[in-house]
Amino acid sequence: MRFDQVAFGCRLKEIRKERGLTQEQLAAVVNMSTVHLGNIELGKRGISIDLLLELSDALNVSIDFLVRGRAYESIQAGQLISNIRELLDEIEALTQNPS
Repeated sequence: MRFDQVAFGCRLKEIRKERGLTQEQLAAVVNMSTVHLGNIELGKRGISIDLLLELSDALNVSIDFLVRGRAYESIQAGQLISNIRELLDEIEALTQNPS
């Protein structure tokens, strides 16, 4: 999997707007220029780890969501959810076909 700067920039812009922030406001919070932020949002510029951490905190969103576009879910949680779904399916089958 490769880092998609354009997709990252789109997610960043979308989240910024959802939070009701202008580029100027967000740029001021993380101490960067609006031009730099605009270029990141357009996918024209990369981003440092430090800036990624600052943006994640400022927007109250996970780094995983910013970078990959999906919310963080541990493998254990995913497996637990899968197991619960299987059990619920079994229970439903038992109640529909009582022996």
